[in-house]
Amino acid sequence: MYKKIRIVLILIFISIWTCPAGMHTVIVRAATVRTKAADSAQNATEGWQWIKNSDGSYTLILQDFTLDTTDTNGIILPRDKDVSIILKGRNTITCTQTGLAENWVILFPGVEGDGSLELNAPCGLNLDNLILNSGSLVIDSENAFLGGLVTNESYIQNGGAVSVTVTGSEGLYLIGEFQLHGGTLDINAPDGIGIFTDDGSAVYNAITIDGGALSIQADRGLYRNRREQVDADITMSNADISIHSTRTAISNILGNIIIHDLTSWDVKAPQLYGGNVTLQVQPADYIRLHALLKQVNDLNEALYMSNGWNALQESMKAVKMDKHFYEQDEVDAMYTDIKAKIDALVYLSADYTGIHDAL
Repeated sequence: MYKKIRIVLILIFISIWTCPAGMHTVIVRAATVRTKAADSAQNATEGWQWIKNSDGSYTLILQDFTLDTTDTNGIILPRDKDVSIILKGRNTITCTQTGLAENWVILFPGVEGDGSLELNAPCGLNLDNLILNSGSLVIDSENAFLGGLVTNESYIQNGGAVSVTVTGSEGLYLIGEFQLHGGTLDINAPDGIGIFTDDGSAVYNAITIDGGALSIQADRGLYRNRREQVDADITMSNADISIHSTRTAISNILGNIIIHDLTSWDVKAPQLYGGNVTLQVQPADYIRLHALLKQVNDLNEALYMSNGWNALQESMKAVKMDKHFYEQDEVDAMYTDIKAKIDALVYLSADYTGIHDAL
């Protein structure tokens, strides 16, 4: 009797997985791992393979896989399993709720490969932890409950390209931390926040960017929340940063915002920083201006006509020494103005009275 029940269950699972793409949700559950590992050759004809590795982890390979379904979810990953997702060719998942989901695990799915995965769903991806090493991830989301891409502990991108387009919610909604070390991340969330990190359940939710390229177009750019009194910073270095927001570009409810040694900076917003923050931002380069100010201090006022000297002093009073690296143009303009005023100085005519009297 037991064998008959087991055979029936296996046949049911095989019938689900071998239906044409676009008819059923692809579900990978812990109970079906042995079955699907054994049938990996058959799965490959549908564009996917589920492989158990010798270390107990699993690998999901998607190769030119297409799923177009009216079911709630696209792919559901199993509980308590480390999963590596390898992308080959172009893969597309369309469903009514979440394209790639996970049953609330604490381990890491990693995405790599030279292919792409397009997720067309209200929430494109909802995982506890995500590590992206290579490949391309494209999310087109509309009216998601939280965001187009959701993680419950961490988002770590070491390479690859991620593009998230979402209306009606946040771009990335992360309970936990965000790390960008390489690759490109492009977010278009006109109605929400580009990247939102929350410290729910007292998880660490720092925003760390030290490589790659980040581009955000959103109502607000970066936002680190602090509901559970977790202290964390927003740190940016060695990366290309572009943020265009209609309100605040970078917000930390309480903590530091640390910015230095960026490779490019294109940030436009009515308010640059928000929250109760301590700014540690790389200053502008004042070397040339300091040298010019020393030159002015060495000049002798008595040798020059008063109108030119007074104009130079007004320019000196206008000097601001608190500019940041992205305000370098203003520092350069101060230098140019003072240099022009120095060049316009006119010497007073020499006084020959004593010489004339002697003659």
